[in-house]
Amino acid sequence: MMSLTPFYDHYKYLSDGHRGYRPKGWIPAMKKRPKDERSELVPIKDLTSIANKAIRQKKMTEEEASTLGILKTLDWFSEMYNAVEKFHAVITGSNTTELIRWMKCYWKTSISTLKTFITGLMKDFKAVRNTIKLSVTNGITEGYVNKLKTVKRLMYGRAGVELLKNKMVMEHVLFN
Repeated sequence: MMSLTPFYDHYKYLSDGHRGYRPKGWIPAMKKRPKDERSELVPIKDLTSIANKAIRQKKMTEEEASTLGILKTLDWFSEMYNAVEKFHAVITGSNTTELIRWMKCYWKTSISTLKTFITGLMKDFKAVRNTIKLSVTNGITEGYVNKLKTVKRLMYGRAGVELLKNKMVMEHVLFN
């Protein structure tokens, strides 16, 4: 039978701080956070939610409005916010020439992600223009295809095409 002493010796060695092991609650003197009066960091998800509310002109709390005001003092955020606000107005409107004006206006921006977005719009310009111009959507078709793929994955290896067809027809009849 093997003795447990080598295990305990090694555990003691690790618990003294060797090889990156740190017991629960261990904080070295150099890594303690200094006490300061700075506010907590706001998660990026919350910041995008605040910007979204402002762009869509939804009701915001005083704290959210204050946070947005602080963010607008940053040059890069202000430029990006204005671009998104104008793009939202273009995409929800019906004038396709405004899209071209918007792209020309922000083409010379220093924000690389905005420039990449405009490049993507130019590559798929016809689709974006049709989105603005027409009120037709393929959402119903996409939903049906998504449902079909889900059912197909559930039935993988169990049945053939006929059963899949019958299942989709029956679900359509029973649940719609």
